Amino acid sequence: MLKYIVLFAILAFIAGCSTIDKDIGSWVDSTKTELISAWGVPDAEAKLENGAQVLTYRRQWGSFNQYGGIQRCCTVTFTVSPEGKVYRWHYSNCPIYDYYPRYGK
Repeated sequence: MLKYIVLFAILAFIAGCSTIDKDIGSWVDSTKTELISAWGVPDAEAKLENGAQVLTYRRQWGSFNQYGGIQRCCTVTFTVSPEGKVYRWHYSNCPIYDYYPRYGK
């Protein structure tokens, strides 16, 4: 019985990661303007030597109760070409159950 519970937990985790990848990855080939319209103004922005820009979004999350809690920071970055198109993305420390704006192509 325990092995079925572990298997279910692993499959749920994989399915969740797949959803984040689809949601965040859906922004590839969209424009910087479209991205900012949905995600808002980035928390940080950096210009690369090749003219590309890296837009960084941070979101606090965690578990809290009357005894305290654990706070974490989800970071999502998008790299935008000099022509204004998203061509790369990355996320770290993000909960699989959260909402991430998706680009509707």
